[in-house]
Amino acid sequence: MSFDAQASAEALKAKSTKIIMLPNAQVEIKIRKLTVYDFMEGNMDIPVGPMTSANTAERVSKSIAKVTESSERLLELILARAIVSPRVVIDSDKEAGEDEIHAYDLGADVVYIIEQVVEFSGLGEAAAKAANFRKDEEK
Repeated sequence: MSFDAQASAEALKAKSTKIIMLPNAQVEIKIRKLTVYDFMEGNMDIPVGPMTSANTAERVSKSIAKVTESSERLLELILARAIVSPRVVIDSDKEAGEDEIHAYDLGADVVYIIEQVVEFSGLGEAAAKAANFRKDEEK
């Protein structure tokens, strides 16, 4: 039996992406899991502290309300890297192509997208485990 690199690549891509239905826009988009490499390439800190779907919307809303540089960068990272299709254009001065949308076109669905990406990527689970590990170490 020979190794099929193309089949392996396709299988890995399939496991790292999924299609979600946006509740407000009622359209499907394709997202992918974020990895540590996304945060490294974006020169971002990896989110720490428990982050679950239940509290993601509240945390993201607070981050957006503060409009700090890091929260803007995190939002851009998620929208630009985690949404596979259609591609998201972050720069409002750039014209979106036929198969692209502007970030502001996502409207109220942004919070839902972030929740889905966090859950699918396992970031909430990993952060919760790290937080529990730190608590156990302090005992």
